[in-house]
Amino acid sequence: MNTQIAPRKSASSPQLASFLSATNDKTAEDGWGEHGIWTFGVRIMRNLEFKWKALLVSLLFLVPVFIFAYSYFANQLEQIAFSSKEVVGVKVMQKLVPVYSGVLQTRNATRASLGGFEGQAKYQASRAAVGSALQDLEKHLGATGDPLGLKPEFDKLNAAWAETGKSTSGVDDKKRTVFGPVSASLTQLFYLVGDNSNLVLDPDLDSFYLVNTLVLTLPQLSEDVGQLWGWGTFAIAQSKGAGKELGAKDISRYAVWVAGVESGIRQSKAFIDRANGFNSSVGRAVDASIFADTESFLNLAKDVDKLQSQDAISASDYFAKGESALVRLVAFYDKGLPLLEDLLEKRISTMQGNLLKLSLIAALSLVAAGYFFFSFFRVTQGGMQLIRKHLGEMAEGDLRTPPLLPLGTDEPAKVILDLRLAYDALHILIRKVRHSARTLHAAAAEISAASNDLGGRTEAAAASLEEQASAMEEIGSTVSTTAERAKMAATFAVDNSQVAERGGAVFQEVVSNMRNIHASSSKIGDIIAVIDGIAFQTNILALNAAVEAARAGDAGRGFAVVASEVRTLAQRSASAAREIKGLISASVEQVESGTRIVEAAGQTMGEVVGNARQINQFLGEIAVACNEQAVGVSEVVTSIQNLDRNTQQNSALVEQTNAAAGALTAQADELQAEIANFRVA
Repeated sequence: MNTQIAPRKSASSPQLASFLSATNDKTAEDGWGEHGIWTFGVRIMRNLEFKWKALLVSLLFLVPVFIFAYSYFANQLEQIAFSSKEVVGVKVMQKLVPVYSGVLQTRNATRASLGGFEGQAKYQASRAAVGSALQDLEKHLGATGDPLGLKPEFDKLNAAWAETGKSTSGVDDKKRTVFGPVSASLTQLFYLVGDNSNLVLDPDLDSFYLVNTLVLTLPQLSEDVGQLWGWGTFAIAQSKGAGKELGAKDISRYAVWVAGVESGIRQSKAFIDRANGFNSSVGRAVDASIFADTESFLNLAKDVDKLQSQDAISASDYFAKGESALVRLVAFYDKGLPLLEDLLEKRISTMQGNLLKLSLIAALSLVAAGYFFFSFFRVTQGGMQLIRKHLGEMAEGDLRTPPLLPLGTDEPAKVILDLRLAYDALHILIRKVRHSARTLHAAAAEISAASNDLGGRTEAAAASLEEQASAMEEIGSTVSTTAERAKMAATFAVDNSQVAERGGAVFQEVVSNMRNIHASSSKIGDIIAVIDGIAFQTNILALNAAVEAARAGDAGRGFAVVASEVRTLAQRSASAAREIKGLISASVEQVESGTRIVEAAGQTMGEVVGNARQINQFLGEIAVACNEQAVGVSEVVTSIQNLDRNTQQNSALVEQTNAAAGALTAQADELQAEIANFRVA
C-alpha cells in the first residue's frame, strides 16, 4: 500500500502544479538491490502502524520465549512428576519390604521345618506379620489410588498368599513349600515398582546407585540369603536328625545361591561406594556394616558339606544366625528407603524451588519486559505522535509552536531535536523567503517597469539605429563622394598650385610693372610740376603781357586779348596741371599703394602657392583618409546594421524579459500568497 502525500490546496501556476505533482508522485525505490533479504520484512513494516509493528515484534519474540518456557517448565514439571513418582515407588517399597521380609521368614521357617527343625511358632508369627503387611500395602494402594498400577499384581500376590494359608505347615502333599507363586508375585511387584515408579531410570547418580542397591540388588540378595538360611537350616536339621544330606541338585542350587549372595554383596558395596562418591551423605546415612554381617553369615553358610558334616553349629543356632543376617539385611531398607526418599524429596524441592525461582524470574522478566516495552511503546508512539503533530502543523504552515526540547536522549528524542533544528531552520527560511518574496515582488515590479521603459527605449534605439544606419550609409556615400572629390580637389589643387605659381610670377611682373609705373608716375609728376611751373610762368608772362598790353593801349589790345587768352590757357593749364598733378599724385599714391598691395598680393600669392602645396598634400592625405573613412564608415554601417539586428533581438528579449518580469511578478504574488499560509508568530 503506497501512501500518497496530498499537498496543501492553493492557487498555483501550471508549472508549480506540475512540479508539486511530480514531487508527490515520486516513490522510493524498493527492490532487492536496496534491502536484499530484508525486503519482505521492510515492505510489511512499511505498511503497518507502529502499534501493530510493536505487537507483531512482541508476538514474534514471545512465541519462541513461550515455546522455550513451555518446554522448560513442561520438562521441569515432568522431572518433578518423574521424581514424585519415584517417591511414590519408595513409599510403596516401604510397605512392600515388610511383606517381602515376612514371606522370606515364613518360607524359610517352612523350609527349616521340612528338615526336622521346629519352626512352627516362627512360621505362624511370620505369617501373621505378612498378613498385617499385606493389609497395610492394600490400604496404601487404596489410599493413593494405585498410581503405579500395582493392584492387578497385588491381587495375584494376595490370592497366592491366601492359597498358602490352606496349608498349615506351608508345604504341599509332596513336601514342597507352597510359597513359589508368592515369591514370583513379589519379584514381579518389585520389578513393577522399579519400572512404573521410574526408580530404575533415576537421573541422579547418587540416587541412581542407591536405587540399584534397594530395588535391583538387595531384593535378590535377600532372596539368596533367605535361601541359604532356609536350606542351610534344612540341611543341618536333616543331617542331624535323619542322617541325610542334600542331593546333588540341591547342592548345585545352593552353590548358585552362594554365588548370588557373593555377587549381591559385591554389587551392593560397589553401588553404595559409587553413590557415596557422588554424595557423601549416602555413606553417612546408611549402615554399610550390614553387608559385613551378611558376608559373615555367607562365610558360615557357603560350605554346605561342612555344615552337614560337623557338629559345630546346631540347626537352631544356624537358623538364628540366618534370621539375624536376613533381618539385618532387610534393615538396610529402614535407612536406605528414607534416605532415597529424602534425596528424591530434596531433588523435588530443589526442582520446585528452581522452577519457582525461574518462574518468578521469568514472570518478573516478562513483567519488566512488558513494562519497559510498553514504556518504549509509549515513548516511541508519543515521540512519533509529537513529530507527526508538528510535521502536520508545519505542513499546514503553522510555525507558531516550536517543538519542546525532549526529556531523554533516545532516538525519538534525537529525531525531535532534529525536528526542532528543522523547525528553526524552516522558521528562519520562511521569514527570509517572506522577506525575499516581498523584495522579489518589488524587484519584479521594478524589473517589469524597467523592462517596459527599456522596451520603449530599445524600440526608439532600434528606430534611431535604423536612421543612423541610413544616415551612415548616406555618410558613407558622401564620404566616398568626398574622397573622390578630394582626389579631384587634390588634382585641382595641383593645378591651382601651378596656377598660383604662375599667378605669383605674374604678380611679380605686376609688382615690377607697378614699380615702373610708380617711377613713371613720379617722372610724370615731375613733368607735371614742370608744366605747372611753366603754366605759372606763362600766367606771369601773360599777366606781364596784359600789363604791357594795357600800357600799350589800343596797340596792345590784341596782345592783351592774346595775353588774356594765354593767361586763361595758362591758368587752365596750371589748373589742369594741378589737377593732373593731384591725379598723378593720387595715382602715384595709388600706384604706391597698389605696389604695396601687389607686393603684399605677391607675398600672399607666395603663401597661396605654399598653401596650395600644403593643400595639395593635405588633400592627398584627405583623399587617403576619406578612403579609410569610407572603409570605416562601411564597417560602421555593417556594425550599425549588426547593432540594429542585435537591438531588434534585444527588443524581442526585452519583450520576453517583460513577459518574464510579468510572470515573475505573478510568481512573486503567488509566492507571497503561499508564504502567507505560513504562520510564524
